[in-house]
Amino acid sequence: MRFNNERQDWVALLSYCGELVRSGDHDRFLAALFAPEPARIHLFTLSAFNLEIARIHEQVSEPLLGEIRLQWWREGIEAIYAQQPARNHPVLQPLQHTIEQCALPRQPFDALIDAYGGLFANPQPGSLTELEGFVDATGGGLMRLALAALGEGASDDMVRHAALAFGLTGVLRNVGFHATQHRILLPRDLMQAEGLTEDMIFNARMGPQLRAVMAVLSARAKLHLDAARNNFPPPARRILPALLPAVLTKPYLARIATPDYDVFVSYPAMPAFLRQSRLLWAMARGRL
Repeated sequence: MRFNNERQDWVALLSYCGELVRSGDHDRFLAALFAPEPARIHLFTLSAFNLEIARIHEQVSEPLLGEIRLQWWREGIEAIYAQQPARNHPVLQPLQHTIEQCALPRQPFDALIDAYGGLFANPQPGSLTELEGFVDATGGGLMRLALAALGEGASDDMVRHAALAFGLTGVLRNVGFHATQHRILLPRDLMQAEGLTEDMIFNARMGPQLRAVMAVLSARAKLHLDAARNNFPPPARRILPALLPAVLTKPYLARIATPDYDVFVSYPAMPAFLRQSRLLWAMARGRL
């Protein structure tokens, strides 16, 4: 699909991004619905870019193939900032429009790509500090870009805490999914401290060792959520949609904490209307 200035091509490209996010990152899709037009389209486009990069690990069988794909995206971003025509891709083309219209900085894009690329060389974080660095560069970078697209800023410390709360919770929720890909994002030193081995995870054993590791990460995610909520002035309502995914941290952690929770079992997603009601309440209060 080649991009031009005709309206039907715009609609097709933007619909592609919105549908990609709706099906692949529904929490951010719901949060973006609270943003005004045309900022909502920018949020869809940024989240679609994030999905394209994150999914490379699921789509390749060899690290070298993943690096080749990431390099293609690096060069695509470089071309946009060099004011060259975007490559013929249904995410890169609207992304160029978002970058230009919102004057987005390049650094978060590069950091996000580099963070995912780092997983090919070091697929498991060695420590909680390393894991949080990865989450801040990926989910935090996406939040920073979304804030810039909404036209206002917020305390970077607040953004970091909000991103880490939601991102660490996501790591916990996806332990089973990552195991099917023979991947582990739980910190290696924390696993060793609790006696949790790779085989226990790859053999889908929801034992006390894994619960202990998850309890530590859950407590850490809650600390970040509390910090984002209590230590900074409330963000302007206009930019709140960029931070809204963090609102879902609390109900997700509550489910993880139940005695019967098993990361290796596929549960139905939290109903959309329940997630929407929490996001709507946060918007009405003007707070996370």
